[in-house]
Amino acid sequence: MHHLAYALCLLISFVSLSTAQLSPSFYSSSCPQAVSTISNTFLASAKKDNVVAPSTLRLILHDCFVEGCDGSILISSTSGNKAERDAPDNANLPQNSFNAIIAAKQAVEAICPGVVSCADIVALAARDSVVFLGGPSWEVPLGRLDGRVSTASSVTGRIPGANLNAQQLTENFGALGLSLEEMVILSGAHTVGFSHCSQFKNRLYSFNSTVKVDPSLDPSFAQRLENKCPASGPDNLFPFDVVSPFKFDNSYFQDLQSGQGVLFSDQVLFQDASTRPTVELLAGSQDTFFQKFADAMIKMSAIGVKSGSDGEIRLDCTKVNSGSPKVSAPPVQQTPVPSPPVQQTPQVQPPQQTPLQPPPVPVQPLPPAPVLPPPSPVPNFPPPSPPILPPPVAPVVFPPPPVFNPPSPVFNRPSPVFNPPSPVFNRPSPVLNPPSPVFNRPTPVEQPPNNDPSSGTGGGFTIPGIPGLFPPIHVPGPGFGGGPPGSSTNKDSANEGKLTGKQG
Repeated sequence: MHHLAYALCLLISFVSLSTAQLSPSFYSSSCPQAVSTISNTFLASAKKDNVVAPSTLRLILHDCFVEGCDGSILISSTSGNKAERDAPDNANLPQNSFNAIIAAKQAVEAICPGVVSCADIVALAARDSVVFLGGPSWEVPLGRLDGRVSTASSVTGRIPGANLNAQQLTENFGALGLSLEEMVILSGAHTVGFSHCSQFKNRLYSFNSTVKVDPSLDPSFAQRLENKCPASGPDNLFPFDVVSPFKFDNSYFQDLQSGQGVLFSDQVLFQDASTRPTVELLAGSQDTFFQKFADAMIKMSAIGVKSGSDGEIRLDCTKVNSGSPKVSAPPVQQTPVPSPPVQQTPQVQPPQQTPLQPPPVPVQPLPPAPVLPPPSPVPNFPPPSPPILPPPVAPVVFPPPPVFNPPSPVFNRPSPVFNPPSPVFNRPSPVLNPPSPVFNRPTPVEQPPNNDPSSGTGGGFTIPGIPGLFPPIHVPGPGFGGGPPGSSTNKDSANEGKLTGKQG
């Protein structure tokens, strides 16, 4: 019975989809500058903050998978209602993407008040995020209305979890009309952005009762994850794609082939036989991935769109319009989907649910939210006009100057200064060439040096005399003999002592 009721709800949502008549030219007459204004404003935010584009691509899935693509993820909680964005599954959505959507809404409201829905802005911003990150572009069908209901309790069980196996992922996406192949393709959005350690830490330290580390992880990659996410450390961020976390490409699927999927729900797409062929197809061709991703995004962004009295054009994306009829949230059927046990699937305990009290029936309308100061003017960034180039000018050809053509007589003429040999350097020097009579006189080698310090000669050597001409001459000098104690001739022995001291 629960399955029948759930299928009926899905059928009703898709009937509303078929009557919505979404079209890329929806605002062509009511607000012709809507698309360019939204895109220019959003891209300006993305250029200032590199978190904006990846987080906005994640934001659209969290919006469409709960109440349909109606911008209900943007509504803020009130004292009487806890909204979708404050549900545990949405707690890690960065505020950066919300701010960028709000800025785009304010810019388009300045030119076309009350015309463009917040849901359409989310769809356009998701496309612009992919283009900004280097991915494909596509025409976004427009004409969605904004939802009036946003409850945290409706999120439970709708967002694909980080520890789902292939069958559970297929059933999660299939409940919204998306095929197994489209599930794998849309998972490729993880080629950009980051994950918190808490989403995959169990794969490193408590995978199951048999093994501590998920065996599908590449060992070196598992070590990198452990270094970034210690068992008792803070909830850090780790990129889905280590090489290019801010580039939209097909490296996500190549990482899965190498055992480098960060989440269990990522890596299981390669481990499971039903999804591996699609992973290998997309890993082998980026063009194929880009084309299929654009088609899958068009289909996903049309899930459960609101029409007629089911929605409105919110003037402020963070709250429903004042005076709007209060629409009660439909009861959410929490039907557990049975799945056979899969090996390598971590034993994940479901998150504890905080019981929510039903909101009290409002007796008095809620006080209006404080009026925010008018936003700073956002430039309209009109599409750049083609540059005006000056008319071509015929190049002026100058005749070669005559000075440089003929050979210069100055450089060709041999220099009389450098060519002839210099008489100064060629003439033999009379000072250096003749042998010195002092050093050339033979010194008798047989005469031993006077090393006797008691002789008082201070060292040196003796030149024997020639009988009849001159007596023997004693020549003192350092370096010959021991010399008196403390004299300069003891330098070598002193140095030797120093060297011996160092070696000791």
